[in-house]
Amino acid sequence: MIRQGVSGIIEAPRPNAGNYLVKVHFIIPAVKRKAEDTTDAAPAAKKIKKEDELLMKKQNDVFFKFRDSLKALEKLELIELIEHNIFNFNSSGMGESVLLDRAADLLTFGVPAACDLCKEGILVFRSGVGYACTGHISDYTSCTNVVKAPKRRRFQVPAELAAEYSFLKKYKDPGLGDRLFTEHTPRTVMQPKDEELKPLAVARKLSKPLLGLGFVVHKSAEFPSGRSCDQIKELLKNLGASVLLTVTKNAAALISTAECVGGADKVIAKAKELGVHCVPEEYLDKVKEDPASALALIKQSAISDWGEDPEDRVTKSKLYSSTHKSSRNADSQFTKSVPDKLVLQLKDGGAVDPDSGLADSTHVLKKQGKLYSSVLSYVNVSNGANSYYKLQLLESDTKDAWWVFRSWGRIGTSVGGTKLEDMSDLFEAISHFKELFEEKTGNNFTSNTYTKVPGRWTVLDVEFDTDEVAQPLTVSAADSKLPLPVQELVKLIFDIDCMKSQMKEFEIDLKKLPLGKLSERQLLAAYSVLTEAQQVLSEDSKHNGTKILDCSNRFYTLIPHDFGMNKAPLLDNFDIIKSKVDMVESLREIQTAYCLLKSKGDARNDGASLIEQHYEKLNTKLEVVDEKSEEFEVLQQYVTNTHASTHAHYKLQIDNIFRVERQGEAKRFKPFKKLHNHKLLWHGSRLTNFAGILSQGLRIAPPEAPSTGYMFGKGIYFADMVSKSANYCATSNINPTGLLLLCDVALGNMEKKKSAEYVTKLPGGKHSTMGCGSTFPDPDGSRTLHGIEVPCATPKHDRGISSSLLYNEYIVYDVAQVQVKYLVRMKFLYN
Repeated sequence: MIRQGVSGIIEAPRPNAGNYLVKVHFIIPAVKRKAEDTTDAAPAAKKIKKEDELLMKKQNDVFFKFRDSLKALEKLELIELIEHNIFNFNSSGMGESVLLDRAADLLTFGVPAACDLCKEGILVFRSGVGYACTGHISDYTSCTNVVKAPKRRRFQVPAELAAEYSFLKKYKDPGLGDRLFTEHTPRTVMQPKDEELKPLAVARKLSKPLLGLGFVVHKSAEFPSGRSCDQIKELLKNLGASVLLTVTKNAAALISTAECVGGADKVIAKAKELGVHCVPEEYLDKVKEDPASALALIKQSAISDWGEDPEDRVTKSKLYSSTHKSSRNADSQFTKSVPDKLVLQLKDGGAVDPDSGLADSTHVLKKQGKLYSSVLSYVNVSNGANSYYKLQLLESDTKDAWWVFRSWGRIGTSVGGTKLEDMSDLFEAISHFKELFEEKTGNNFTSNTYTKVPGRWTVLDVEFDTDEVAQPLTVSAADSKLPLPVQELVKLIFDIDCMKSQMKEFEIDLKKLPLGKLSERQLLAAYSVLTEAQQVLSEDSKHNGTKILDCSNRFYTLIPHDFGMNKAPLLDNFDIIKSKVDMVESLREIQTAYCLLKSKGDARNDGASLIEQHYEKLNTKLEVVDEKSEEFEVLQQYVTNTHASTHAHYKLQIDNIFRVERQGEAKRFKPFKKLHNHKLLWHGSRLTNFAGILSQGLRIAPPEAPSTGYMFGKGIYFADMVSKSANYCATSNINPTGLLLLCDVALGNMEKKKSAEYVTKLPGGKHSTMGCGSTFPDPDGSRTLHGIEVPCATPKHDRGISSSLLYNEYIVYDVAQVQVKYLVRMKFLYN
């Protein structure tokens, strides 16, 4: 028998070793190995002083003396002994061996204080590590706190046990101080071959998404972020890339700037000759957000008008092939090809899961108004879990027959399974369904309230998407009195396929979170979690890692994501939080658009075409501006003159300009009509946001949203350079259509800033904030349209302005200071 429990080696045999919380890298399984493997496999132990060795031996002797004496107690008496000292002790599933270890530790060293992180978790000794918390930091996340020397209080012996056992009656605190142990740190362990790894482990290599790809950093480039070439190279290496000295055929891309691409340079010329894309530094940020799309993002982010398809060109290189062969095979084997549409048959409000094989002959049981169907989710970023569990009780349409169907797996993959059980009668079926539900969630299915139980699955409020509102909109001069450009615009902003594509781009799981299920409550809760994550990152605390893990688990549970075989990224930096804020903002607008689609129109318009019905729901009057009018000419000049030189990788072409009159907005704007300093300014946004913008107006981020990403605080942002706003339209070569607003903005007295400064409240007498750029439309060339200044002159650069901003930004903090005047439909012509 091995006895060295205090120093780190556990007593053998231990039938419940899993409960003893021993780390895998510490206890090495007894398997045959080659002799040369053994040195790498053993963990490294920190050396300890001689005097500590002697004290450790003494502690060890006392520990096992108590442990041997405790064997005389019955199991229930051991539990009573521990519970007398730890009021919230849970012995469920513990064997006698584990109970002996716990009790012996308490007698030898005293009772550890509750965890200082989660405040109520029990600290339990973990060999080679210290005292690990067994509690939960929240309903979604286990506490990861580990304490080497916890505070303790004296162990107390219950009177009835003291009367029964003499060694307990004579018990006195040994006074041995903090428990000493050999602290272990892992060494590099011999790795199995790729084909021996599980697919998920292979896929996790994508934490280095640029592995096997070579990049060249343009030495002559001055990057807008201020990063040096060396810093860009370091970022590349962190993402797994190789840094090449010269441009070769096998280079994935040249990282440069739009200014360099437009100039005469040998490096640029070589890239063009070899068909190598030029990408901006922002490409690396996009890869961090979407590691699985590293190659596709090269093409999407390109600032050059040349470049062979990287999928074809780069993957031929030996470096890429050797590093990605195993990962590619595993990923394709376990990734589902999910159909874009799955029309389900609704029966009495419920949809039978097609995987059951009974969709045509059964329905979901409905009893006392409650459908016996549930979708569950389990997310744990720390171990890569991103799982679903579906449970349904099915009743035959024609006879007395019942089945309980369940399916489970990893979201977005084919990993998982199904089970269909034939039940003898309705009572057995209901009982079995309830047992499974309670086992997974810790809740009673028939209860009116649901409480999240730590360590259990989350119940999702999900409805099956029947696509009943996804009727295609058709433009027709015969069926509608609306001008054709207006019809085309309505069709564009209510495009369901575009909404779904947007959600997929955000890696939203459309099966668990279909269109129409993005409730405002859910999205505001997601905002709150992102705010909490931002606050944690701003703190200097030893517990930050655990708190960020908890925020990540809660966020991905609220907004289910499809990461395939990849591990969900932690919300551990401000960039990813900003990207998720942008995502939630867009999802709010998509939700608004979809709710408009589903809503019933005015009964007086029953004879109207579908496009006319959707147009009426916008509560906005849209008129096409005549291309030959002075109004159009002024706005065309505004577009032509204010396209910034740093945004030269695309040009803008006006398709249509619409005069906009939102219902009730003029009345809201009336108090600010008399305020001085009105400008007609640009605001750009994604296509999917415009149904919400036109129907509800431009909105300010809610209090729940984090402050990250807002240079001058939460407000509505405008620009006087068209391309600055156009960059927010999220267009591409494939989707080149974008929409921009021109708004009458009542600026009044502006608080001028030359660098980012978060504004929570304007100084007295100020009505807006202006971020002053060094390049701006020449004020002397401004024109006037309907009494509003239009800053449409060619830009001038003022070297005397020492500002961190290239171009002007205007921010107002009251939605009533904005009146939408025009909507411009643009075509983005990429070079």
